[in-house]
Amino acid sequence: MGLMRLFASLLALLALLTVFSCTRTPEFTMPKGKVLHVVLEDNVKGLDPVSTYDIIGGEILLQTYEVPYQYDYFSETPHVIPMLADGMPQLSKDALTYTLKIKKGIRFQDDPCFKETSGKGRELKAADFIYSWKRQANVANEAQGFWIFDGKIVGINDFQKKFGQGKPAEEVMKENVEGFKTLDDHTIQIKLTKPYPQLTYALATSFGAPVPEEAVRFYGKDFERHPVGTGPFKVQSYDAGFKVVVVKNENFRDEFFPTADQMAPKYREAAKAYAGKRLPLVDAIEFNVIKEEQPRWLGFLAGKYDEVKIPKDNFNSAIEHKTRVKAELANKGISVSIEPALSYWYVSINMQDKLLGQNKYLRQAIASAIDRDAWLEMFKNGRGSSQNEVNPPILKERCGKPYRWNRDVKRAKELLAKAGYPDGKGLPVIKWDTRRTEMSERQLAELIEKNLAEIGVHLEIINNTFPAYLDKSHKGNLQLSKGGFVMDYPDPENNFQMLFGPNKAPGPNEANFDNAEFNKLYEQTAVMAPSAERTRLICKMEDVLQDEVPWAYGIFEDEYRLVHKWLKNYHTSELIYTKYKYVDLDLGDQQLTASRSR
Repeated sequence: MGLMRLFASLLALLALLTVFSCTRTPEFTMPKGKVLHVVLEDNVKGLDPVSTYDIIGGEILLQTYEVPYQYDYFSETPHVIPMLADGMPQLSKDALTYTLKIKKGIRFQDDPCFKETSGKGRELKAADFIYSWKRQANVANEAQGFWIFDGKIVGINDFQKKFGQGKPAEEVMKENVEGFKTLDDHTIQIKLTKPYPQLTYALATSFGAPVPEEAVRFYGKDFERHPVGTGPFKVQSYDAGFKVVVVKNENFRDEFFPTADQMAPKYREAAKAYAGKRLPLVDAIEFNVIKEEQPRWLGFLAGKYDEVKIPKDNFNSAIEHKTRVKAELANKGISVSIEPALSYWYVSINMQDKLLGQNKYLRQAIASAIDRDAWLEMFKNGRGSSQNEVNPPILKERCGKPYRWNRDVKRAKELLAKAGYPDGKGLPVIKWDTRRTEMSERQLAELIEKNLAEIGVHLEIINNTFPAYLDKSHKGNLQLSKGGFVMDYPDPENNFQMLFGPNKAPGPNEANFDNAEFNKLYEQTAVMAPSAERTRLICKMEDVLQDEVPWAYGIFEDEYRLVHKWLKNYHTSELIYTKYKYVDLDLGDQQLTASRSR
């Protein structure tokens, strides 16, 4: 063990030297002024709103693109407010027609794709939204967001079927979808097949972002590297495995920091210095791809990065009583920001796999063997809780039954025998695909491997980069893997859609679970407003999952971030990717000046 720790330390040191000493020639001159320094945990897969459905891509994408609605960054309870939309939508009496007004005078960033205006960004129109939403229907786009429209918009499924039938996609895109209509250049009418209470939430996800058709045509397959949006920033340089730099968008509309009366009491102090200031407050953001935890951590302590997740190996030296930083860090002006769990981790079991998908008792045995308490403590320092149902504790409509998924080796062995493999005899080796290359991913795989070996189930661990893992997931080429989800919006429907049959790969249902009873209950609850009856049906859905086990539940993770004193207006919020336009840097801080000049 001592040699392993020494080797790990040497690797971390080597990675840190790489971070601080390696140089590359950037595509453009690095920006001047106030530059945020943010870390990403893996490569950027792409920045196309139609196919980006991961935290890493989302961090950048929603700085450059905007959506109809955004979450209120200065509220203590998550709710949406207008962004590109001019007010909240108007809803018909039968709840089947939404009328959505778009703000006037919003322009796309300047870009060579706008040939008719010599590269000057044109005005955003209602037609841009409809064009972008129709792109979700084309599977060839590796579309990840069709689920927000699937079966809910009049005509959208018939439109989807037209792709790949011999007619060029460009021609199909010219055809109308009955449920999407422009009433004028700044008004959209959306017709639904059934009530859709989550629509405004869905239009606050990156899938709701409008893109200009000119950019899609101009950049072709390279469009995902050349985002053209209306957001506060635009991409200056893009190196998916190293660094992405975004700078202020010269065309960004007049948007201002909120006043005290628009903020929850705990955030109002910020309004004294910033209320009414034009956004964004910084000139640029540098997103650095740093795959290993220790280089990220050491870079933060050296002042290279403005905020950071706390690595598991450093948590106890940084935090005391689970709520505050230790004196050594506090004396340097470092503070901690904490948010209750809106994310969770689990073991995804591919239901299309011939071995796992056809043997419920084998899946139950695997789930019973996993030590969730060890998972939570070893990898998250107890930051959160063991997962015993899909919905995290923060949601009011979770079922809340005393489901038990504590590790039970005796029960796991009994279930394995019931599955036809007593003590694992005759059971083939099962493949476990890691989610990333960093050491903690390998260590988790080894914990699961050890847990399962005790009952006679043996794993082969396959290491993947994050993009490689996503590719396998989208193609359904996994057996066991660590799955994870950060909620798109605060409604149980958002979690259950991850297991809804029609959302199978390449959609978000990476487990490829397709259960008739569950699907029927999902469709029923998805159109219901919160109520006691809806909660009862949610419990029935959870009962199905408890029995079928498409996921072996893992952990709910509370979010902890350390923040330097020079970073202003920052607080942790997993739902809100648009936070960076509100954040500022105190360039007068001597420590900041010294760390950035080295």
